[in-house]
Amino acid sequence: MQFKIFGLLFFSILTSFVNLWAQNDLAKINPDTATTTSVPLDAAAKRKLKQTQINEFMKELYETNQFNGSVLVADREGVMFKNAYGWSNIYKRDTMTTDTPVRLASVSKQFTAMAIMILKERGKLSYEDEIAMYLPELAHYQGVTIRHLLQHSSGLPDYFGIGFYISQYFAPGKLIMNRDLLKYFSETKPKLHFKPGKRASYSNTGYVFLALIVERIANEYFPSFLQKNIFEPAGMKNAFVYNTNNKEIKISYDTTFVKSDTVFVNYNEMKIEAQYKVTTRIKTVEKRRAYGYEMGLKGDLLPLDYHQFDGMYGEKGVSISADELYKWHLALLENKIVKPETLKEAFTPADVSDRREWKYGFGWKIFSEDYNIVFHHGLYRGFRTYLQRNLNDQSFMVILSNVQIGRKMVGILDGLNRILDEKSYKVPKPSKIEKDAITKFRETYRIEYSGGGK
Repeated sequence: MQFKIFGLLFFSILTSFVNLWAQNDLAKINPDTATTTSVPLDAAAKRKLKQTQINEFMKELYETNQFNGSVLVADREGVMFKNAYGWSNIYKRDTMTTDTPVRLASVSKQFTAMAIMILKERGKLSYEDEIAMYLPELAHYQGVTIRHLLQHSSGLPDYFGIGFYISQYFAPGKLIMNRDLLKYFSETKPKLHFKPGKRASYSNTGYVFLALIVERIANEYFPSFLQKNIFEPAGMKNAFVYNTNNKEIKISYDTTFVKSDTVFVNYNEMKIEAQYKVTTRIKTVEKRRAYGYEMGLKGDLLPLDYHQFDGMYGEKGVSISADELYKWHLALLENKIVKPETLKEAFTPADVSDRREWKYGFGWKIFSEDYNIVFHHGLYRGFRTYLQRNLNDQSFMVILSNVQIGRKMVGILDGLNRILDEKSYKVPKPSKIEKDAITKFRETYRIEYSGGGK
């Protein structure tokens, strides 16, 4: 009998020890989700773990002087994580938020493509129309269609590649506009790099011309067309197309007391009449947005916001926050802008591609190994941007930086994607200039943050 009692006691102690070991093991994975039994993490616990890991990952990047900007990650349930780090405008000491509009650079192309798809759905154009139908100044580019412009298969040279010649063609310091690029291609007739549709080569030129086509068909200023047909239906209240004259009017009213008089009415009644002066104040201010910077050799953040080509749009120019890009994602999921069959073609790879790792649709890049992943990245004047959608599981990611980080974006993307895929990950190591500037960062630019993202 004593032996049985001793055996049961030993078994109970052993079981408690195993359970305690399992709890500790789980706590190492994620202390917030440790349970009393050794069971696999459920969906909610996994989501919580990912939030914690993303927060730690991004915080480490910020603290090591590798990231200034905003990030948002979402899944089917909604926003999983969002946070912002650093400054949007150093001169004004404005901090970055997930609601701060950032110049998207080439991520803007998906909005230009959407404008074309809207007109196609309304019967205003065909993807097979030659561009000379709408831009007769380019009649010498025979065989180039709207589809070719959308898919970078037109053969038109990228204007960035011939930027020096374009700048020299116009007056020194002139802000180059879309119509100026059209004039340059109309008058100098740069040769096509290849026969339209036979190859593909990334060309910003095509998307500038697509914006002009939208204006001529719709008889409307391109930024206004986006505002009415895309931004407003998607609920993107602070989205706009950037130009160097972006202003907004703010109206305020000042009410000033002038005098009051006591007026006799009758023996039983008196009344007080007061006089006020109302002054209307109209003030024009620059639209709130993030400014672009590059890191100097001594760690100073140097303005890199203006360029002679800032007058052009279609290939770049859209300014939106991380929060409002999530609204864009939802608008696409809910088919608020165009029909599903129209949108599907945007995510269909072209027959030709100049890249092995990705193909191109209409304003979207598509991973060659997984057609469910559509994305785009941008790089311009200190801004480095990335947007990714998974058409299968409906996950969404956006990374917006306003301090030039170059290829660092690749390491950030890899880390975030590995976290989402429940794989091990590494935080990118600082570059030499980021290491050398760490003291400057801590003394001048670092902001003390408490807690984490959503």
